[in-house]
Amino acid sequence: MEKTRIIAHALFDGWVSIRHNSVYELGYCNKNEVLVKQFAEDVSKVYGVPISNIRRRSSSAWEITYRDKTMVADLLNIMPSYSTKNLTVKLPAEIAKATHAYPTFLRAFWDDEGTVNYYPQHRTRKLRAPCKPARLRAQLLNMHLALDVDAREEREHFITISGRENLIEFNEKIGFTSGVRVGRAKFGKDVWTGYEKADVLNLMIRSETCLP
Repeated sequence: MEKTRIIAHALFDGWVSIRHNSVYELGYCNKNEVLVKQFAEDVSKVYGVPISNIRRRSSSAWEITYRDKTMVADLLNIMPSYSTKNLTVKLPAEIAKATHAYPTFLRAFWDDEGTVNYYPQHRTRKLRAPCKPARLRAQLLNMHLALDVDAREEREHFITISGRENLIEFNEKIGFTSGVRVGRAKFGKDVWTGYEKADVLNLMIRSETCLP
C-alpha cells in the first residue's frame, strides 16, 4: 500500500528524476500537510531514506525532497517517466493489473488532482480531475470500472464522477484521505475552500436538490 501511494503521488503531484549533475531526486509538493506527512511516512517505511529538504512555498504548498540513488533507481525501474507532461506516460503492467492496489492508487489520484464540484443552486454535484496523457487516462478509467465506479471522460482530458449512487460507490471503494482539504481555486476563492473533501462529498451524496 505504501509503495503504491509513493508511486501515485510522485506521478500526480511529484517527480522522480536524475539531474544533469547526477543528483537522484524524489519529490512531492502539495498544499495539504496531511498528505506530505503521509508521503514522508511511506518513504521512511518503504525505503528508510531521510528527508533531504522540506519547505513551504510562497504558494502555501509544502515541498518535500529526497536524494538517494538506490531509491530513485528502483522507482525508475518501475516507471521510466513520472511526468504527466509526457503525453505518452502510462502505468506499467504490474500496477495496471494489480487490482488489489486500485483503491489506494485512485485515492492518491483524487487526493492530489480531484475537485469537488458541489453547487446545489445549479443542481450540480460531481467529482472532477485532470489527466492529460491519453493512455494513462484510459488506464485510470479502467481501474474505476473494475471497482464498479462509473468514471467518465469529460471534454479533452478530465475524468468525472457524478450521480448519487455512483458517488456512494466512490465513497465506499475509493474515497478521500481524512484531513485533505479543498484548495483555493485558480481564479478566486471557491465556496468550499478549506473544507475537507470527504465532508463535501458526503454533502453531495445527501443532497436532495441536485440532479440524480
